[in-house]
Amino acid sequence: MIEVFNCYSKLTLDSTDFTKILKGINEVGYQSVIWQSKIKFLETAGIKNLSKEILDWIGYYNVKGTNSFIYRTDLFVEDKTVIYITNESSGFSSPDRRIEIGVISDSTTGGNDILIRYVKQFEASLKANVDGRKVRHMEKNWLIFSKNDKLDTHVTYYNLFRYPILTDIESQAALIISDNKLRQILRRIAEHESFQTQHIKGEHKDSILETINELINYSLVTTRYIVSCKKKSTPIGVVQSKGELGKFVLSCPHCGRNFADELIQESFILTDLGRQMTSGSHWMTILLTNSLIESGIPKESIIWNLTQDSEEVDCVVQFKDKTWIFELKDRDFESGDAHPLTYRAVKFKATKTIIFTTGKVTKEARKVFQDMSHHTVAGKASVSPLYIEGVAALKAVLQTLINNETLLYVSDKAKQLSLSAGLDFSPIFLNLFGKYRIEHKGEFVEDVNIFRYY
Repeated sequence: MIEVFNCYSKLTLDSTDFTKILKGINEVGYQSVIWQSKIKFLETAGIKNLSKEILDWIGYYNVKGTNSFIYRTDLFVEDKTVIYITNESSGFSSPDRRIEIGVISDSTTGGNDILIRYVKQFEASLKANVDGRKVRHMEKNWLIFSKNDKLDTHVTYYNLFRYPILTDIESQAALIISDNKLRQILRRIAEHESFQTQHIKGEHKDSILETINELINYSLVTTRYIVSCKKKSTPIGVVQSKGELGKFVLSCPHCGRNFADELIQESFILTDLGRQMTSGSHWMTILLTNSLIESGIPKESIIWNLTQDSEEVDCVVQFKDKTWIFELKDRDFESGDAHPLTYRAVKFKATKTIIFTTGKVTKEARKVFQDMSHHTVAGKASVSPLYIEGVAALKAVLQTLINNETLLYVSDKAKQLSLSAGLDFSPIFLNLFGKYRIEHKGEFVEDVNIFRYY
């Protein structure tokens, strides 16, 4: 997942000093895009000596000399990482005058290390290339920009909710239940107080019993034996194993026979784990949460069962200043589900609504959303949800969704940098981070370049 690691210092540098610092950084082996392009431009014309006049030209390289083209931003590229240095005080009369250094990378492990390396190099070049009388009085403390990895108070204030609780046992169980064949049999067992072998009929009996044995091995189902009176066909007891019948002398209250001599039928019931995972389709919540975390969403950005005024949302995520709500259905999502979901999306101020169903979003439900998008005063996100149909599609759709949001986030920064530099950096960002996938009628349909500054 693409991340931005950045910091700033309240240094006040004019364009000349900023140019000297970038010159020093480039001379020790780092290569920035604008600096190197200017050097190549000059070398092509046979100019190799960087005189004071040439440095002034680099600092103010537009013929009109307007602030938009003061040299106050440059980029460095290392593999799949962009590093930027910007002098926000150059050309601006702003009280928030500062140097900002940032790393934009799809590697979350090395971003901070790269940032520290460039900050140290900037400080070294500042000391080596700028008048020491200026440098001595400069405030060189670096402050980290706060990261948005927790839910805002507008999501949690005055609402009931739960933070995710994930255990290895439940996570494994959710993964097992995501298998459609196992889930269908588990659901059949859950529908009966006691699912007996006599309920299994037809040519698939052996396959069903094999599946039940798998569920037993996964501790989602357990075996019970029902003892029934042969004379009246009435259940008279339940034991965990046939061996228990030999431990005690128990007689049928109807016919007097020993329990061991009565009709004994094998049956299956859910274990505590099985009941917990199927109750409210909790397995889907766990599967979704684990998939979100694996895709890069911080656990602290996720909550379950957000409730207010009898309205409940299964799962809420805050990411890059956006609030997503997830509606989970272990069945088809039908037209009757559409209006309540739209109401909840508006109530909880969702910027993105996602439907995760093990089946399909029916044509009727899609039509409801389409009709509402033409007539409602609610926000587009409320009436145009994204669809995740089937467990198999979960990770791919989430990855595209998260990639889209990170691209939007990075696109804003890329456009700021392009504006600051007076040069369109979009080819660099497009080459490194790829295209944004447009969403239409609940599905991703087309890739576009969103880094271009217009």
